Amino acid sequence: MISHQLKVIFIHIPKVAGQSIEQCFITHHGISWEHRDVLLLKENSNPAKGPPRLAHLTASEYKDYGYISSDNFENYFKFSFVRNPWARLVSEYKWRGYYTKWRFKDWLKYGFPKPARTSYWRHVMPQYDYLFDSAGNCLVDFIGHFENLTEDFNHFRQKASLQLPDLPHVNKSSNKIGGIQDLASLQTARFLWKKLKAKQPVYPSYLEYYDDWSWSWVAERYQKDIEAFGYIDQVMTFK
Repeated sequence: MISHQLKVIFIHIPKVAGQSIEQCFITHHGISWEHRDVLLLKENSNPAKGPPRLAHLTASEYKDYGYISSDNFENYFKFSFVRNPWARLVSEYKWRGYYTKWRFKDWLKYGFPKPARTSYWRHVMPQYDYLFDSAGNCLVDFIGHFENLTEDFNHFRQKASLQLPDLPHVNKSSNKIGGIQDLASLQTARFLWKKLKAKQPVYPSYLEYYDDWSWSWVAERYQKDIEAFGYIDQVMTFK
């Protein structure tokens, strides 16, 4: 997301409260969710211009695909939020409804998205790859944490000297399939039906989805996320 008015770039990592943060900017700019494309929040059908959803550009891709000049990229305030990788994968697993086809462990083994130009891969891509360049340089000015969302968002507003509205609560995986509005009756019925025929129960805690193998699987594949964003103390949580 780019706000040229505020000179801000938000690197939206999927499943890390990105729509809530974007809604603050949409409200500030006085536009509707349907007209959010002015903030570069839109679909993309041209592989030469980025991934299928431009909201999920990496930090380096904003320059690489020509959405902002190098000078403006350096001068704009760039920020993002990250999340515990174990919790993030469970959130994606529930949000996509993968539990209707696979148990969580089987999804990791047989159904996990492969690196490709798809939204499926972007939703599980390491967070490190969104925020660091190939030389290991961090490209953003502020990184908040999902686990401390409200406080860190307030810290971001102060650091960037921005008068933005408070965070709304949108797109919760626990009770919706997608979008930013409360589920309509039909959507609710579909969600409940998915739960009824699921291969695995929908648990309240992400920890309940893991065993030793799956915990280690995430720790290995998301090692850079764990080390770069301060989740190293979580490695032994399951033990």
